[in-house]
Amino acid sequence: MSSPPLWYRRLGLLVTAGVVLAALVSGVLTVRFAEASGGAGVSEQTLTYCTEGGSRLHMNLFMPTGRKLPLPAVLQVHGGGWVSGHPMHFLADSPILAGLVRNGIAVASVGYRLAPGARWPAQIRDVECAMRSLRAHAALLGIDPTRIGAWGDSAGGQLVSLLGTAPQSYRYRDEPYAGEPVRPRAVVDEFGPVELSAPVWGRALQRYIRATFGVEAGTPAPVLEAASPLQHVAPGDPPFLILQGTADRLVPFSQSVDFAAALRADRVPVRLVLVSGGGHGLLTPGERPSPRWLDSLVVRYLVHELAPGTPAAPGSRARR
Repeated sequence: MSSPPLWYRRLGLLVTAGVVLAALVSGVLTVRFAEASGGAGVSEQTLTYCTEGGSRLHMNLFMPTGRKLPLPAVLQVHGGGWVSGHPMHFLADSPILAGLVRNGIAVASVGYRLAPGARWPAQIRDVECAMRSLRAHAALLGIDPTRIGAWGDSAGGQLVSLLGTAPQSYRYRDEPYAGEPVRPRAVVDEFGPVELSAPVWGRALQRYIRATFGVEAGTPAPVLEAASPLQHVAPGDPPFLILQGTADRLVPFSQSVDFAAALRADRVPVRLVLVSGGGHGLLTPGERPSPRWLDSLVVRYLVHELAPGTPAAPGSRARR
C-alpha cells in the first residue's frame, strides 16, 4: 500500500487504528525519533490521564533524559476534523518533537474521544482533563506545572486555542482534578478553525462539523459559538503563535487573520505567520516560508515562552 501524502498525515486522517497499531507505531516511533533527535536521550511512556464515558484516555509522554527536573512541557493535540486521528501517528517524522526534546522540553501527545461516536463537548472535555492531569501529577512526572504550553494542528489547533481563550464559565465542574487550571502558558495554533459559525466552510468541514456538533456549519448555533475560540478572546489570554497557509482549502486563511486581529485588539501577544502558497498541513511544495523554517520557528517559540525567566502574560488568567 502506498504511503499517504504528507499533508494527509499532518491533518491526522489516519484510517487504521486499534491496540495493535498503537503498539507498532510506538515501537517505530522510538527508533525513528532517536534518529531524528540527533541522539538526544528520551524516555517514552503511555499514560492513562482520565476515564470518560467508560473509556480510558491515553497520552504518550516523551521525557528528555539527563536533564535537571522539573522540565517544561507541551501538550500536543492532533488534528483530524474531530472525527479521526491518532496521538502519535505523525510524530515519528516530526522535527518539532525532536527539537523540543533536544531543548529539554517534555511532550505529551494526547488521544481524545472522536465524533460521531462521541459528540462535542467530549473533545474539549478530554483535552482539558489531559491538561489538568499533567498538572495534578507534575511532581511525580518531573514537570513544572507553571510552564506547560499547548500545540495543535487543524482541529487540534481549535482545541488548544479554546484552552487558551475560553472563560471559566465554559468549564465542567464535575471533572477529575477540578482544582487544576487548564490554561496553557503559551499556544501554538496551526491552521485551526476558530470561528465555526462563520459561513465559509467547504463540504469536508461541513461534514466534520455536522458529525461533531450535531448542527449545520456556518449557522449561529450556540454550540458552535461556544466552541469558537474567536468568541472568547479577552485581555490576559496567553501568547499565541498562529501558522496558516494562504492556499488552505479546508480552513480559510481569513480565520487565522481575524483571530490574530482579535488577540491584538485585546493586547494579547500574538505572532501570525501567513505561508504563501501553503495548503492545509503546511507541506505544499514551494510554499514560503518553508516547512523546515516553520518547524524551527515552533521550536524556538515554545523554548522561549516556556523558559524559566519568561514571565506569564500581563493579567494572565492561567489559574482560571
